[in-house]
Amino acid sequence: MKKTTLYLKGCVHLQHFYTPVPRQSVDSSCPPRAIYQPDLSTATHFGNSANFRIFALNIDYTQIMLLQDKLKSYTVILASASPRRRELLKAAGITYRLAEKFECDETYPATLPTEEVAPYLSLLKSHSYPTPLGYGQLLITADTTVILGNEVLGKPANEEEAKAMLRKLSGREHSVITGVTLRMDNRAQTFSARSVVRFTDLTDDQINYYVENYHPLDKAGAYGIQEWIGYVGIERIEGSFFNVMGLPIQRLCREIEAFIEELPSCCCY
Repeated sequence: MKKTTLYLKGCVHLQHFYTPVPRQSVDSSCPPRAIYQPDLSTATHFGNSANFRIFALNIDYTQIMLLQDKLKSYTVILASASPRRRELLKAAGITYRLAEKFECDETYPATLPTEEVAPYLSLLKSHSYPTPLGYGQLLITADTTVILGNEVLGKPANEEEAKAMLRKLSGREHSVITGVTLRMDNRAQTFSARSVVRFTDLTDDQINYYVENYHPLDKAGAYGIQEWIGYVGIERIEGSFFNVMGLPIQRLCREIEAFIEELPSCCCY
């Protein structure tokens, strides 16, 4: 029996599929959706009609394809200077191309609510990307903010400012919000994730040792949870650990999958 390509969507365990006769041409204006090619020799063949061959398949379609497989038709571009974000994306199995460095004025309105700063800046970075996105390219930009009360703690300008930030965070609870923007040539989506972190009481010796040895000037709030200070100083965390590192990777994978599934109808077969 000849195999037929089925373009599947959704989660079913037993369903009849009325599979159209394969087209001779495909609209190339949209990236192709991920497809699954089952071996119909093991399926139940119920018969033919003028335009369809009818089969019943026993398959759990949620197990068919991982996200990294679905992304093979796309070029993922990560526009971030953060080595933590690169590490997390790679660890999740997502192949990407690193964007060349570009300028972005990371200024936000003074009246913007603190919880909206990170998603606002991630969208600003996306729109600042200087190269027009081509066919099948997916751009990822992100920004992470540390919020203590109503104060946004960004990246410290120098070691003294880093030490001052850590003294503020010592013995207190703060929020870490990462905003992420996904963008293709014709659409964009921004989301954010929030984690709550509590530091134990840090001594001046601990703060001085960490800043002078780990130089956290590239980190919002002047610390990296994956570094020494996280082992000795973090008392409690609620939410995603990886979000505090700079990228809510589990949420990102889910959002990417939904994003590419919602492509224009010209990509549905």
